[in-house]
Amino acid sequence: MQEKEILKIAEKVKFWEEQDRINKELIPRVLKNHDLITQMSSNISKYTETIIKLEQKIDKLEKCNNMKKIDNKLPIVLSCIALILSIINILV
Repeated sequence: MQEKEILKIAEKVKFWEEQDRINKELIPRVLKNHDLITQMSSNISKYTETIIKLEQKIDKLEKCNNMKKIDNKLPIVLSCIALILSIINILV
């Protein structure tokens, strides 16, 4: 082999050795990041479900609170209706 060919082969070997070293450092990081992203995605999904459930509970509580407000006004409304019926009864 000629000296130039030997140098080219040596350069290629050096290049691929460097690529191998880089890959050995990067691949574990990429795998770790993948695991972290997968875990975060799962957690976000759980949090989203929890938020939806909490919003539903809040809606139920608001409806219940509104019903209580109506229940508190109900005796007054009934009294007014009774008064109106009494007045109509007197007039007729």
